[in-house]
Amino acid sequence: MTLTPGPASSPFGTPLDPALLEEPVAAKPRARPVRTLAAIGLPLISFAAAVVLQRLVEGALAQGDAAGRWLALASLIGAVLGAGCGVGFGRKLIERVLWPAWGALAPLLIVAFAIGGARAIHPVRESLSERAATTCRATRKICSVNEFRANCSALEQGPAARALAEANLGVPEQKLCGSDGCTSRWLYAGPWTPDNWSAPGSILCSEVVDAAGRVLRSALGPGPERP
Repeated sequence: MTLTPGPASSPFGTPLDPALLEEPVAAKPRARPVRTLAAIGLPLISFAAAVVLQRLVEGALAQGDAAGRWLALASLIGAVLGAGCGVGFGRKLIERVLWPAWGALAPLLIVAFAIGGARAIHPVRESLSERAATTCRATRKICSVNEFRANCSALEQGPAARALAEANLGVPEQKLCGSDGCTSRWLYAGPWTPDNWSAPGSILCSEVVDAAGRVLRSALGPGPERP
């Protein structure tokens, strides 16, 4: 029988594993996604800068196609900022060209996607508003903004039209009376359609009558916020 010699005995016990004496290797730092953040922030900064610049040049009340000029300005600013990003981040010529191209096109693409999304969901919103109006008809006579406005205007069109309008409007939300007459207020808080949606706001119809019951005036205006 052949015996394999084991490790030499040591007066200090079992020998140390050489791997325990090796220097630890530091982990490589995780690269920060600077380019990704710059690509995302580029159109956002362009939009904000275009708002500020247009406000300084045109004032608070811009005339004409203000939205179109704002979008064109955002695209121009994006191209300039993109060129700067290309110099800083571009390693190749194609990258230096793509950065200003992205800066110019990104605002246009974002607005296009937003408009396309709004048009895509418009039929869904129409269907929901029609369903809400159908439910409203079960308990109320006025279930649209146009009907509310028409009945409010009819308050000044003679006794018969006034009586019909008040019947359609229902019980006033508020009625204040004094020695010189009364003021009645009706509120419309929905249902809304996609074309006149104003929630959480409301529309106020106000009627002022004298002590003899004659209508002095009626008016439409914005009402208080509704929960």
